[in-house]
Amino acid sequence: MNEYLMILLRTLIIFIVLMVIIRALGKREVGQISIFDLVILLIIADIGAMGIDDKKLFLPALLCLFLLLCLQKIFSFILLHIARLRQVVDGSPLVLVYNGKILYKNLKKESYTIDDLLNQIHKEGILDIDEVNLAILETSGNLSVFSKKRYPNIKLALIISGNIDKDNMKLLNLTEPQVLKMIKSKNLKLEDIMYASSNGRDIFSIFLNDIAEKKSKIKDGK
Repeated sequence: MNEYLMILLRTLIIFIVLMVIIRALGKREVGQISIFDLVILLIIADIGAMGIDDKKLFLPALLCLFLLLCLQKIFSFILLHIARLRQVVDGSPLVLVYNGKILYKNLKKESYTIDDLLNQIHKEGILDIDEVNLAILETSGNLSVFSKKRYPNIKLALIISGNIDKDNMKLLNLTEPQVLKMIKSKNLKLEDIMYASSNGRDIFSIFLNDIAEKKSKIKDGK
């Protein structure tokens, strides 16, 4: 077969395989690019290019692509169940503006300039920083901005996957004993909570993990 037609055929096959793999990776890879996601996608792109350029590497490239898919699924499963490892790989959301005040320490930590901050809040239709009640730099690199007008009451993630977010706890002027006391008042255990938020006075939006949820339903007779 003509070499050019072979290149076109390999390109078509690699294209279809990449579409299947990226679809299998999930919407998270497409919508929110974390460091882990970016590394996977860069490797996939490089391997796909090698499979197109060199016919000898075509089958090995296909095998490598499907191996990467399997590794990503396994690693994502591990990250889902180990919160501390997830923080190491993906990082944690970081508050840059809290209660209308700029947290300069966090700006420096992420090498985020005032110009960067202004650029992002302007995109949200907010004129000045003093109109911002809360701004969070997400693990994807996006800045989530909440204005004082629309969001006058601040609640921060306090517990994630059974772990207390120490940075948010400090912002809310809470101590660990206080947090544990609030949890105890709800007849709950820290390790049973998948997610909970707080305004500094109480905890809200409490979601239990699947094991604790099942135990709760059995206890309630549901």
